[in-house]
Amino acid sequence: MGTLLLERVTPALRALVAVVSAQLLVYTVIPFRPGSALTGALLGLALYRWLDRRSWADFGFGLNRRSLEVSRWGLLGVAVYSALFLAAMHAFGLFRWESIPGLGPAAVGRMVLQVVLAAAGNEFLIRGYVFRTMDRYGLLTAGLLSVACTSLAQWAFAFGEPLLVLRLCETVSAGAVFTYIFYRTGSIWPSVILHGAVSAITGLLLLGGASVGLYVGFIFPAVVGLFLVTWWRVSRWAGMHEGFPDSQAA
Repeated sequence: MGTLLLERVTPALRALVAVVSAQLLVYTVIPFRPGSALTGALLGLALYRWLDRRSWADFGFGLNRRSLEVSRWGLLGVAVYSALFLAAMHAFGLFRWESIPGLGPAAVGRMVLQVVLAAAGNEFLIRGYVFRTMDRYGLLTAGLLSVACTSLAQWAFAFGEPLLVLRLCETVSAGAVFTYIFYRTGSIWPSVILHGAVSAITGLLLLGGASVGLYVGFIFPAVVGLFLVTWWRVSRWAGMHEGFPDSQAA
């Protein structure tokens, strides 16, 4: 009985350790450069293939109509919403990019690249590895555990920040939406692309000295909008099999 229970919980414990370890590597051991943000992706891929011995075909590398539609419309929505949000916040003086000494195209480019790669690493590790690993426990459990892993890692590194509870609510909602996108499209790429797009804008907000409240105020409507876009576009193919393993469907 004890051995059976251990076999059941080992994948969950291993996934949790992998998430926390990846965060520790990125923020403490490995220099914080654009390339280091891919540590989570590499760790997730290695664990998925060689420790769990799972097939690459099940990971979600494929593209289908749903994933292309969600990516295209999601990017359009993020672009329009971001332009309006940034213009409004700049007009009201809530943040100003030009107030940051030494801010130029190179600094902006480095920040955007860093956060986009970090988002990609997060998606490969959390959605690609953790969610796929947890699906043996059922869809709801897989979703909750993958979101919990993200939230726990964020909590560990955001502890002591102002509005911590608000930050954690934002993390939970974003994690839930990107998990939903991954499941409904059957592909890792829409969540990678859309997470990267949202992160790029939040990077610009941070460069402009935005407050935590403003940062969170941008993300909440953005992820809610992505949820609605995903539901809308995927419903066009309601007759097709939903979710992962149909990642290769045309």
